[in-house]
Amino acid sequence: MSAGPGFELLRLAAEEVAEGVAVVELEGRWTGEAPPADAVRLRAGGERVGPVPGTASVRDDVLRASFVLPAMVVGEPLGLSAPGVRIRLPEPDGARADRLAAFARQVNELRHERDALAAQRDALLAEQDGWAAERDGWQTRLREVTSERDDLLGVAGELAALRRDQEDVAALREELDAVVRERDELRLAVQEVEALRRERDDVRAALAAQPADPSPGARQPASATTPAAQPGRDGADPATAPLRRRAAAPAVAAPAELDRPPGVYYALAGLGVFGFLLVLVLLL
Repeated sequence: MSAGPGFELLRLAAEEVAEGVAVVELEGRWTGEAPPADAVRLRAGGERVGPVPGTASVRDDVLRASFVLPAMVVGEPLGLSAPGVRIRLPEPDGARADRLAAFARQVNELRHERDALAAQRDALLAEQDGWAAERDGWQTRLREVTSERDDLLGVAGELAALRRDQEDVAALREELDAVVRERDELRLAVQEVEALRRERDDVRAALAAQPADPSPGARQPASATTPAAQPGRDGADPATAPLRRRAAAPAVAAPAELDRPPGVYYALAGLGVFGFLLVLVLLL
């Protein structure tokens, strides 16, 4: 098999010896003056490498050399170069299978990586769902706390209203106590007025029961015969002395309202108490 002018290719094989590393073995015959074995270079894509030290030799014009290349560039066009020589080489034996195996391994690695990424994605989605559920729980709790706060604010408003009502009731109770005291004072005043009226009526009755005052001459025999009817030092009858002292005492000027019947005062006091109780019931 001719690989170009001045060189006959006898063997070209490639084998992947490690992950990503391939060894290319070259064997060919020079048809002319052979260049030095160490001067031979193998070109693969952008790579240009020399033979592995100790593997290049030329015996009986037969070149044998081994080269180390990245496994991914073995499938690219290969070439052999030496001083004054540039030869294009065919695809090495086993390179396609090695390349397919490398491609299959790469595909498997990519598949495993894809599966790992998918599992990581699923974990992130599950974690996101957990965060969403936790967020929903916190939002529900927030709504509950907000509702409880609104309820407490309503209760606080009701308590404030009850306190105001309690203060109003206390003020009304004080007013009621004041009205009751005034009523009691009015009752005492009415009782005093009634007592004064009774005393007045007694004085009037006593005065009306006394006979008309006799003349001085006619009163002398009665005073001589009846010791109880004897006048005192001031010439007054001793039997009517208490009445005269009470009548002579300084008259207390009673207001015009005291001449009213007692029922009027009771009615006024009752109306006041009833009105207060009515206001208290409306507030409660």
